[in-house]
Amino acid sequence: MHEIIIAFFESWPTPLATLVLSAMPIVELRLAIPYAMHVWSMTPGEAFGLGVLGAMLPLFPLYFGLIRLREWLSRVAPKLTAPIDRLLDHGKNRLERQYLRYGAFALFLLAAIPLPLAGVWTSALAAAALRIPKREAFWSIFLGTLVAGGIVTALSLTADVVLQ
Repeated sequence: MHEIIIAFFESWPTPLATLVLSAMPIVELRLAIPYAMHVWSMTPGEAFGLGVLGAMLPLFPLYFGLIRLREWLSRVAPKLTAPIDRLLDHGKNRLERQYLRYGAFALFLLAAIPLPLAGVWTSALAAAALRIPKREAFWSIFLGTLVAGGIVTALSLTADVVLQ
C-alpha cells in the first residue's frame, strides 16, 4: 500500500499531494502529515498546515451539499438516495447520543481523535445529519482538526527521533 501511494503521487508537487491525501476519507491528515514529513521531506510546520487545510476541504461540500443532493435525488431518482442515507445514518449514529449530552464538544472530540472513522469526514456527516448550526459545526470541526493535526505532527516528530 505504501509503495502504491508513493508511486501515485510521485509526479505531483508535494504540497498538492499533501492537500489531496489529507482530503481523502479515512486517511485524512493521519497519513498525509507523516508522508509529508518522512517521504516528501517537508518541515513539520508545512506538513501540519497543508494537512489541516486539506483535511478541511471536504467539510463544506459534505455539510452543505449532502443534504441538498439527497433532497434533489429524492425528487428525481428516489432509489439513488440509499447511499446518501447510509452515510448520514453513519454520521448520526456516531454522534447523536454524545451531541445531546455534550453539545459542540462532542463534535470537537470526534474531529480531534486521530483514528480511522473519526475526523472531518465523519464529523461533517454527523453535523449534516444532526442539522448542527453551521458556525457551531465549523468551529468545532476546525478546532478538532487542529488538535488532531498537532497530535499527528507530534507523533511524527517522535517517530523521527526514534527512527534515527
